[in-house]
Amino acid sequence: MGFFGWNQELEPKEPVSPIARDDDDYDREYTVEDHHSLPTDRAGISPDKYRTVFRLNIAAAVFQAASAGAIFALTATSDSGNDLSFYTNYPAAGNGGPVTSPNAVEAFKLNVGWLNGVFLGLSALDHLLVCTCFKGVYERQLSKNYNVFRWIEYAFSASIMRIVVGILSGLTDLHMQFLNFGLTAMTMIFGLVFELENKKNRLSEHNKVRWYLYWLGFIPHFFSWTVVMGYFFYSLSTGDPPGFVYAIIFIIFALDLSFAIVLGLQWLAKCCFRPYVNGEIAFIILSFTSKNLLAWINYFGATR
Repeated sequence: MGFFGWNQELEPKEPVSPIARDDDDYDREYTVEDHHSLPTDRAGISPDKYRTVFRLNIAAAVFQAASAGAIFALTATSDSGNDLSFYTNYPAAGNGGPVTSPNAVEAFKLNVGWLNGVFLGLSALDHLLVCTCFKGVYERQLSKNYNVFRWIEYAFSASIMRIVVGILSGLTDLHMQFLNFGLTAMTMIFGLVFELENKKNRLSEHNKVRWYLYWLGFIPHFFSWTVVMGYFFYSLSTGDPPGFVYAIIFIIFALDLSFAIVLGLQWLAKCCFRPYVNGEIAFIILSFTSKNLLAWINYFGATR
């Protein structure tokens, strides 16, 4: 025992892992106003990974913006004959009976090329924001196993894309499309809740991951696609389309499903998907591939 006890031998303490830090520690030190990169020692992600994510986001933003611009330019110069109609189907005025036939009235016409351009434009905006204004917030979220920005963008962009697929399948009822948008957005909200609820347990207590939230997201997804598929096959049964048209809907469905598959692999946390950031890289790559294929397939499908 030395002067005031300062010479006493102290028992060494184990360093605290950055992953084990409580969320409150991060929230106190990093707020939404912090637009700088998260220090590597706190994030648990190597500088090389951060640079890879940054470069991929920049590339995706430029590529998606260019692709959206091309679709906008083509749509602006296209024939108005490519415009498709939306209808309301309120009951027709009857003689006071409880049931009357629907009265289809054209609400407006729209070239779906504009919707495809908006779909890609929202994706480009998301990639741009997370590598500029909200870079620090985005990297902090990645270090804690979630990404709010992705799900907000998907809630709008995926819902718009589902509307386009519905239109090309013959679903022109305005109110049905409104529900189609809502069901798709709800699917993405389930994805967000799944990540927020499980971010602490992804690696530390993987057996406590609440997978039921992941599977609940397939319920609105199923109902939305069931309606679209129903209209698609009815449209085919009343016409004589070429054989490749049958394959298109399944290609679109598979591209759409690829995002759910990547999310599942990311949260199984096996092999190359063990680091959460690797799953984020996979989602960015899907922006280069699946999103652009979806947009251009739907664009040419509307102008065929």
